[in-house]
Amino acid sequence: MSDFKRENSKKTYSLKTIIILLVCMVVLIALSCTSILVAYDNAKTTRISLEDKVWTIATSFARSPVVIEGLTNENTRERLQEYTLEVQSETNVEYIVVMDMDRIRLTHPTFDQVGKKFVGNDEGLAFEGETYTSTAEGTLGESLRAFIPVFDETTREQIGVVSVGILTAHINEAVYRSQFMVLLGGFFGLIPGIIGAVFLASKVKKSMQNLEPVEIAQLLETREAILSSVQEGILAIDSSGKIILVNEAATKMLQKAGLDKSPLYQDVAEFIPEFNLHDVLKKDRIERNQQVTLNELELGSKSSACRFKWSTYGSDGNISGQD
Repeated sequence: MSDFKRENSKKTYSLKTIIILLVCMVVLIALSCTSILVAYDNAKTTRISLEDKVWTIATSFARSPVVIEGLTNENTRERLQEYTLEVQSETNVEYIVVMDMDRIRLTHPTFDQVGKKFVGNDEGLAFEGETYTSTAEGTLGESLRAFIPVFDETTREQIGVVSVGILTAHINEAVYRSQFMVLLGGFFGLIPGIIGAVFLASKVKKSMQNLEPVEIAQLLETREAILSSVQEGILAIDSSGKIILVNEAATKMLQKAGLDKSPLYQDVAEFIPEFNLHDVLKKDRIERNQQVTLNELELGSKSSACRFKWSTYGSDGNISGQD
């Protein structure tokens, strides 16, 4: 009783459901792998793009006459702060800081920080004339920052450093936005895959006469049992004239006539031309009570063409021995 319950408790899925699930799984895996790779590449590209942005802004800003004058003339510091805030607003960066050679901030988005030393401990190389980008914790939070030395155009001596930064949190937001769009595209790409899977499953099921594999297996077993129990010989060919079905009775009759070679997949016109099955197929007709002599063995036959979906598929013949 328990075995019976276990067998009935096993959930079975139809062929259509299995095809849909398998196709959707393949599409999902393919889209997921592609989306992950594209998202990773987008994230990398976004970070590089933002890094190039702060680098370009810092380089251009460090060469500005307003910056150079602000570092050499204390009377222009107020104008320098105003100019810095204007550029910062237009370029949408988090901050632009101008430092003198004592590492004192001459500009800052927060006015209270002006006149104080730069925070981050990553600015040292910039005061040695090097240009680079760095990620460090500052007064506004962790940021990606570019450091560009500022030189006096006349003496070519270094007079300060410009630092332009974007908060890491904002960089991550930009990365997440780009990744979200990629994943969203992957999701919408899955919809045609599901539609295609349903269409494919329907076509496959329709081509199988809406039968399940188990039902087809049962039909084949039933067919074999019927063919084996029939006393008359049964032989069928496909549309190309190849023999595709021979029951046991037909095999014995052919062997009795001296044809010991297996008839399956033989060309009927060459193997047993006496039965004219190929002509029956071409002319789409029925031939009853035909007397055929096969190697001096008298046989009676009946032949007819078989139709499937409004087209001639093949023909079959019934063979009976004559006493």
